[in-house]
Amino acid sequence: MVIVICALLASAPPAGVSADATAGISTGIDLYVDQEVLSLSGRVVDADGRPAVGVSVGFDWYMTDERLVADSVSVSDENGSFSGIPFTGRPAAIMAVDREQQTGGMVVVLTADDEIIIQLTPLVPVRGRIVCCFFDERPEYSYVSIMVPIPGYLPSTLVHEETGVAASFRILLPPGSYDYNLYTHGIEFRRENGSFTVKSGEDLDLGELDFGVTPIASFYGKYPPDLQATDVEGAEADISYRDYRGRWVLAYYFAYT
Repeated sequence: MVIVICALLASAPPAGVSADATAGISTGIDLYVDQEVLSLSGRVVDADGRPAVGVSVGFDWYMTDERLVADSVSVSDENGSFSGIPFTGRPAAIMAVDREQQTGGMVVVLTADDEIIIQLTPLVPVRGRIVCCFFDERPEYSYVSIMVPIPGYLPSTLVHEETGVAASFRILLPPGSYDYNLYTHGIEFRRENGSFTVKSGEDLDLGELDFGVTPIASFYGKYPPDLQATDVEGAEADISYRDYRGRWVLAYYFAYT
């Protein structure tokens, strides 16, 4: 049995807060207990059900230089067979891609005992552009993850791509139903997600995918909302930022949980 513990230790409490007051606070420990690492095997076949030779099979693909790449793959032999793909035991989507990157296939693996047969079909280009309509600009950096929904389980990441300064992406996918997740740097932007369906033989343009902004960012250049004070020292209970118009004001927000 393999036990992996990922811990984020809490820092020392702020000045004036005793260690006893923080005794019951979680330190953010995630515990994962897995069986031994398993190995997957299966077959790849073409559209007519014949063995497909020289096809790369693996998890967690990414687009680079307009090609699909995976860190660890197994290549199908003359019988279309592949083997030796590590599997943690958690349900996940596995994809096969031919040498020319013209055809591919995807299946969801629930257990290592599943009979895995991946049938190749023409890959479909999926395009999109990343924008932020609120700021009327494109994020300097964004990251797109394409995930396969698995009923009863968390979605499985299939392909991801960094969009770069162009803020656009083109990802090759087999037909199927997918979720997407958008991420960018900065506290101004929210993570965005959605769903789409890829149909055989139809290039898909998702158009402009708009990054929403956080509540704080939505007040850039505007007056902050009025305060709703519950306890005030040295000022009136109905204190307002507007009372300090024309003066420097330091608004210091903190939370300790």
